[in-house]
Amino acid sequence: MSLAGKVCLITGSGSGLGLCLAEMLAQRGAAVILNDHSHSADALREAADRLNALGHRCFAAVGDVSDPAQVDAFAQEALRILGKIDILVNNAGINIDSLIERAQFADWTAVLGVHLNGTFNCTRAVFGSMKERRFGRIINISSVVGLTGIPGTAYYATAKAGVLGFTRAIAAEGAQHNITANAVALGYVDVGMGTRFSRAKREQILQKIPLRRFAQPEEIAGVVAFLASDEAAYITGSVINVSGGFHM
Repeated sequence: MSLAGKVCLITGSGSGLGLCLAEMLAQRGAAVILNDHSHSADALREAADRLNALGHRCFAAVGDVSDPAQVDAFAQEALRILGKIDILVNNAGINIDSLIERAQFADWTAVLGVHLNGTFNCTRAVFGSMKERRFGRIINISSVVGLTGIPGTAYYATAKAGVLGFTRAIAAEGAQHNITANAVALGYVDVGMGTRFSRAKREQILQKIPLRRFAQPEEIAGVVAFLASDEAAYITGSVINVSGGFHM
């Protein structure tokens, strides 16, 4: 599953799962564009420096994906420097849990802004260049929470379900231009958000996962690397469930 010669933009990749995705795609030969918001700019640049030091071609793109002007700016800069963007991984995300009676519109707007607006903004920013070159791989990181009901997740579940609908629409639109679009519906991953549970809550979750463990980030990265590769050229509009059996 070589990605030699490809250029990949991964949002939310200054740390956590996004950085793991970037590392694996870089190991497969892709030049990677790391992206994160300004609050993580230092960590983002450190990650880019580390990948460059290992011999991978890496570019740090600071910008808030929920802001279309910032997305357009860093996408155009990346295109100017690297010449193309073959692969887009919409990974950036935030989570705020709340029961609906205590839900706040500002929190709703913030979560949907990153997940839905961010996915829209980044896809729109790169789709034209993919169409011109007749090649593109768009991989959207969703969640099994968007497929099932969990109390307190109204913001997050709505955002992730919306990502699935967007993925199918873009898959239908991009197919004639050799652009595929797929989503990865994650379960619980042992990185980032998945490390913030109390021990008791973690044990409660594990009882609902047939494999009785959280995913390792490398296991998610392997699926993303496959969808980005030529081996997945005939897969589009699909949702790959990577949840250890949490959602069957």
